[in-house]
Amino acid sequence: MSDIIYDPRSKFYTVAAFLWLCGFVFALMPLEAYEAESFLLAVLCSFFAAVCVLAVAPVQFLRNCLRSPVCKIALGFWALALISALLSEIPFVSFIYFCFFSLFPLGFFTMIVQGRVDTVFFKILGRGMAGLLAVLAVFCLIQYFFLPDMLSRGLVHQPLANPNSLAGLLSLGFFASFGWMLAAPSRLQSNLALILAVLIVAAIFTTGSRGAVLALIAANALFMVFVPAHIGRHKRCTALLLLMSILSFVAISLLAPESSKPPSEIVNQAFAGEHALLWTRPAIWAASLEILKDHIWTGTGIGTFFLYYPEVRGAGDPGTAGLMAHSDPLQFAVEMGVLAPLLFYMFIVIACVRTWRALQRLKPDDVQRIFILAPFCGLAAMVIHAHITFHFHVLSILMVGGLLIGFWFIQSGTEAGKYQGAQESAHENAVLRWLVALPIFALIGVLTSFQASELLINKAQRDIAHGQIEQAANAINRAGKLSSGQNARALVAASNVSLSVLQLNAPFMPDQELQAMYEKTESLLDRAESANPRLVQIPYHRAELESFAAPFLPVRPAESKTVEAYLHDALNLDPRHLASRMKLANLALRKGQQREALEILKPGLEWRYKNQNPRFFLEKTARLAEELRDQDVFDKVRAEWIRYFPQEDGP
Repeated sequence: MSDIIYDPRSKFYTVAAFLWLCGFVFALMPLEAYEAESFLLAVLCSFFAAVCVLAVAPVQFLRNCLRSPVCKIALGFWALALISALLSEIPFVSFIYFCFFSLFPLGFFTMIVQGRVDTVFFKILGRGMAGLLAVLAVFCLIQYFFLPDMLSRGLVHQPLANPNSLAGLLSLGFFASFGWMLAAPSRLQSNLALILAVLIVAAIFTTGSRGAVLALIAANALFMVFVPAHIGRHKRCTALLLLMSILSFVAISLLAPESSKPPSEIVNQAFAGEHALLWTRPAIWAASLEILKDHIWTGTGIGTFFLYYPEVRGAGDPGTAGLMAHSDPLQFAVEMGVLAPLLFYMFIVIACVRTWRALQRLKPDDVQRIFILAPFCGLAAMVIHAHITFHFHVLSILMVGGLLIGFWFIQSGTEAGKYQGAQESAHENAVLRWLVALPIFALIGVLTSFQASELLINKAQRDIAHGQIEQAANAINRAGKLSSGQNARALVAASNVSLSVLQLNAPFMPDQELQAMYEKTESLLDRAESANPRLVQIPYHRAELESFAAPFLPVRPAESKTVEAYLHDALNLDPRHLASRMKLANLALRKGQQREALEILKPGLEWRYKNQNPRFFLEKTARLAEELRDQDVFDKVRAEWIRYFPQEDGP
C-alpha cells in the first residue's frame, strides 16, 4: 500500500476516479427533465478524468499496448466512428453522438494507460461502483414494490429509459460482484460480494428483461466452466448465490403488487401474442436493412438512425419509438457502413483468442483467471444481449463497459511485463501526452458549445410555453451562434417565431415588410435543411409559410411548391407526423372533398403514437367516417381510441 500512498501520481488518479464516478451518476440521468444537462456533465467528467490519468500515467505502457491487435482494432473502430461523423449528412447530430460513443474507447484507454490495477484509481473506482450498484439495486426493488407510478407496464426502468438497458447495466455489475466474491482476500469481502450479487439478480428480475437473463445465464455458464477450482473453493457462497437467486425469483413473483408484473408472468408470456419475445424486432430489422441498402459503404452517420428510420418504417412496427435498430451490430452498419460490424466481430474474435491464450498460461487455481474471466464474461453477456437491444447506445453501459474491457486487457496480456524496467524519456512523454490531450480538449470545447445550443433551445421552448417570446427569441439566437449554424433545431425554432408573426399579421403588413419577413423565414428554413435535411418540421414549416404569407405577397416566388406538396414531403419523411396529415386533410375539406380527406387520414390509423397525442386525429377521422358511413374505418378508430384512452368513451 505504501507505493500507492507516496506515489506522486496518486493525487491525479484520485481526482480521476472521483470525476469518473460523478460522470457515471450523471450518465444514469436521474432527473428526466435535465437529461441534456446530465449527458453533458457525464461526458465532461469522463473526458477530464481521462486527462487527469493521461497527465501522469506511464506512456511507455501505452506504446506497448498499441502494438496489440485488440488496441489496433479498437482505434480503428473509433476512427471509423469519427469518419462517419465527418461524412454525415447531419454533422451536428453525428458529432454529439461521436462524443457520446467515445466514452467506451476512452474508458478502455484510460484504464490501460496506467499499466497496472493496483493504483488508487482502481481501488476508489471499485469501491465506489460497488456502493453505487448496491444503491441502484435497492432502488429497483423499492420502485417495484412501493412506487408504481415509476414503472413502465409494470416493470422497473428508472433511472434509465428502458428496462432492458437497466438490466444490461446491472448484469455487468453482477459479473464484477461474482468475480469479487470468488477472488476476495477475506471472508468478509466475499460475503459482501455475495450480498451485492444477490441484490443485483433480484433487481434484474424486476426489469422483466428476458434477453438480459438469458445472456447472463449463458455467460455465467462460460465463466463457471473455466474456474472450477475457485467454484469448489467457494462452494458455500456459490450455492447460496444460486439458491438466493431462485428464491428471489419466487418471492418477487409471489409478492408482486397488482401494479407490477411478476417475473413468472413474463416467462409465461414470452411467446404469447404482442408480448412474445422479439415480437417487434423483425419489422425494425427489415426497415433498417432498407436504410442500409442506400448507405452500404459510408452509412448515414453515427447517431442518425432515428432520423432515417421514419421514412422506411413499416406499419408492421407499431410499438417502438423508432430511435434504435434494437440490434447494435445492425445499427453500426446502418450508421457507419458495412465495415463497422466487421470490425466489431473482429474485435470479439481477437478478444476471445487473447483470453484463451491468457488462460492457457495460468494454473487452474490461479486467481488471475477470475480477474480475466469476470470482466470478459460480463462483456460477453453485454454483447450477446446487444444483438436484440441497444447497449452500445446507453451512456452508463458504455462507461462501465469501457472500464471493464480495460481491466480485462491489463489482466489478460503480457504488456505489463514488457514495460517493467523500460526507460522513459520525459520529453517524449510530454509530446505524446499533448498529442493525445489536445484532441480531447478540442472535443470538449466543441461538444460544450453544441450541447449548450441544445440546452438553449430547450429553454426557448419553455419560454414560449410561458408566453415569454422575447426571452425565447434571445435564447434561439444564442443557440444558433453557439452551434455555428449547425443546429437545425435552432434555425427551425427561429423560423417558428417568424411564422407566428406572419400568421397573425400577414394580411395587414406592408408589402415590403411582408416580403422581407417571408424571405428571412425561407432563408432560415433553407439553412436548417442544409444542416439537417431529415427534419420533418422543415417541410411542415414551409407549408405553413406558404399558407400564412404567400397569398398576400405581391409576387409569389416561382420556385416555391404548393402547401399540399410540402405536406406530402413531410409525410414522406415521417408518415406518423400527425400535424402534416391533419393539415392536408383540412385542405381537402375546405374544397369539399370529404372522401379525399378520409383517405388522407386513414393511413394514420396504421401507426401507434408514443410522442404525439392522437386525440384530435381520431376524433376527426371518426367524424368523417360516420358522415361517409364507412363502418370499417369507424370501427378501426374505436379500437385505436380504446388503446389510447381506455378510461374514456369513444369519439
